[in-house]
Amino acid sequence: MIRVEVLDSSPVYLCGLARVLPRDGIEIVGMRSVPYEELVFAADVYLVDTCALPLLGVEARCYVSKAVALCQVLILTPTRDFPVQMFLELGAAGSVSKQEDANTLARAIRVAAHPMDGCAYPGSEQVPKAETSLSEREEQVLNYIACGYTHGQVARRLGISPHTVDTYVKRIRAKLAVGNKAELTRAAVLGKYLQWPISDSGV
Repeated sequence: MIRVEVLDSSPVYLCGLARVLPRDGIEIVGMRSVPYEELVFAADVYLVDTCALPLLGVEARCYVSKAVALCQVLILTPTRDFPVQMFLELGAAGSVSKQEDANTLARAIRVAAHPMDGCAYPGSEQVPKAETSLSEREEQVLNYIACGYTHGQVARRLGISPHTVDTYVKRIRAKLAVGNKAELTRAAVLGKYLQWPISDSGV
């Protein structure tokens, strides 16, 4: 059972989470509607609603940094195109839009809680060192693969051939010095390439 705490400004959304997450083996052990309470966690993942953070003003970054130091943080965004780079740079494990369905949210929580097949989340010093940064298209392909899509599914979503996807995957493996799919997923999570929702845009 994965344990989560939630900071969300919407009581309705909180009630919805309390109904749907237990069906996916996720237990809510704490709920907050404002970010003023002391950060003491008994959770594996802390869901943080970006709409609640403006209440903290300039202290919002500090709040997220403190939360990241205590447990895995998954950012909840109001829209699919909400900018999350700042939170990823602060150490958040990923982000998911509140417009997504319950299955997508549950999958995001599971990956945040167990990015290495149930092993403890390693420190940032263990992020794979890439010889060359990934291109935008390579990041898109890696994101899909890490989220469980087949090469054929990636090809259809990006409008390219499966052979081209194979080529991208080979380049990614070479750049990140990884082998199998599990290592690709680990690289995606630790390197902050994995985000929710997945974008189908880009060339």
